[in-house]
Amino acid sequence: QKGFKIIRELNPKSILILYPNIDIKKGWEDEAKLLNFNINNITFSTFASIKKLNAKFDFIIIDEIHKLSKNNIENLQFNYLKCPTLGLTGTLTNKTANTIYNSLTIPVCYKYSINKAVEEDILTPYKIYI
Repeated sequence: QKGFKIIRELNPKSILILYPNIDIKKGWEDEAKLLNFNINNITFSTFASIKKLNAKFDFIIIDEIHKLSKNNIENLQFNYLKCPTLGLTGTLTNKTANTIYNSLTIPVCYKYSINKAVEEDILTPYKIYI
């Protein structure tokens, strides 16, 4: 929901959503249906297909950004990162943050903790037993 909220606020004409596998695309599509969000101006692409795209975009969302390979990063650097870009990850390590910033010059601008996600009903409350 947060991704679509940002899209609504920015109102870009053309959007690229990149993801590592088809399950993530389905999640975006399901969420769009749930929110009654029109996805006609959204191009969906796997990381592996980045180099096949031949279009300009006003806004890019990279879901699971920590899974980008070196080749994916190079394709993004030279072809697409000339517009606002939002990278999403649930497993941001310092190393990943540095790689993303140093390779794509995308700074970490917001951190959303697991506890906050539970508080806001994004995640189900959990318990860890050892």
